[in-house]
Amino acid sequence: MEGVLSTDERGQLTQALRQWAESAPPGPALALLDTDWMTPPEIANHVAEGTEQGEAILEILEHSVRRDGLQSVVGRLLRPPSR
Repeated sequence: MEGVLSTDERGQLTQALRQWAESAPPGPALALLDTDWMTPPEIANHVAEGTEQGEAILEILEHSVRRDGLQSVVGRLLRPPSR
């Protein structure tokens, strides 16, 4: 099911997730109901490939986009990880 994110918003989030995955610490980062834990690169791949898990991740991010704005969400994804 496609959400209400625009094509541009989806593209920006997908790119930000790719960049986040490159700098995120290795190891599990997220598990959705009925799935195994996913690493940052797996999360980015699911979103880029439009899998069911990728769509669920975008739906989660969409809530933040509507609440805080796209640039705020992208900025948080691109912020260096805290140590």
